[in-house]
Amino acid sequence: MKLAKIIKKTKSALGGTHLPKLSQELLDKERILQAPPFDAEFVSAIHLIAPQFRLKANEKCRSYWEADQNGCCWGEYVALEPLLNALPQPRRVLEIGPGLGRSLVFFSKVRGWETSEIHAYEGDG
Repeated sequence: MKLAKIIKKTKSALGGTHLPKLSQELLDKERILQAPPFDAEFVSAIHLIAPQFRLKANEKCRSYWEADQNGCCWGEYVALEPLLNALPQPRRVLEIGPGLGRSLVFFSKVRGWETSEIHAYEGDG
């Protein structure tokens, strides 16, 4: 199912919550990142870094989050691709972020970093 269709179907399930819009070009791209099952703990973790989302622990919200995060990752990738193409394959990768690691998973798959030594540093230390 296309990401745009998933987002449209999910908006009503989120109780009319204002959801950021992604460009259609990003929504139509392949879904690389697969969101884990949504449980209360994971939804709480998302709320810490994205309080604008009023997500619930259900499949519709998981599907929306996955679509949104893939779109965001593709946007980041498109912006960074010229720089990444100019660099050699990294031996080591360090991601510093809020702790979910979505960019690290996405970039590892798209860029083939599976053979690189990967480290993640959670933003709160």
